[in-house]
Amino acid sequence: MSIFSPAEMAGFRALPAALGALADSYAIRRDTVTADSEGGQTTTMATVEAGSCLLTTGAVRPEERRLAERAGATAPFVVKLPYDTGLRPSDVLVVNDRTLEILGVLRGGALGVVVTAICEERS
Repeated sequence: MSIFSPAEMAGFRALPAALGALADSYAIRRDTVTADSEGGQTTTMATVEAGSCLLTTGAVRPEERRLAERAGATAPFVVKLPYDTGLRPSDVLVVNDRTLEILGVLRGGALGVVVTAICEERS
């Protein structure tokens, strides 16, 4: 149970965008399955969400470092996304034309203002 009202939480969650802290753009790409004309299925990669984020290099917080180390990432990217993002670890994240593999997703935190994705650039 939160000590803050729903209106106060909405205000906290709106702060990063209002302050211009989410200065990068992202797209979440995910495999989608559709029926084909022959009764089978076709899998294609589609953009399921797009918006503003913040891309930084290097894992700073302890939980970010643990995720990066567990995945063996030597130069991880940290992406801060809006709190209500539908990002999944199996998705592909494209930030400013960089294609990133998601190593882990951290949700929550003290106020749940942003979702943090630890990523590594695909080569």
